[in-house]
Amino acid sequence: MFTLEDHEVLSLIGRRVRVRNGKHTFIGTLNAPSARKFPRGPNGSAYGCVVEGKDFKLEFAWWDWTITPVTQRERLIAAE
Repeated sequence: MFTLEDHEVLSLIGRRVRVRNGKHTFIGTLNAPSARKFPRGPNGSAYGCVVEGKDFKLEFAWWDWTITPVTQRERLIAAE
């Protein structure tokens, strides 16, 4: 599933995180791995991660997203 180079993502499993890709941001608990593989590199694919929140479940290619731990509760603005 994950390789040794992915140790930073593995250290966040089970923690509350913010995942961001462009304008898309989700806050939830990081679970891994996803049941789905995503294209990675020119000739391969790898399992992604799952972020689960109160009313959503996101399977994503973690290498295409910025993942940061959430250290305290914050107000979330749904639209700007």
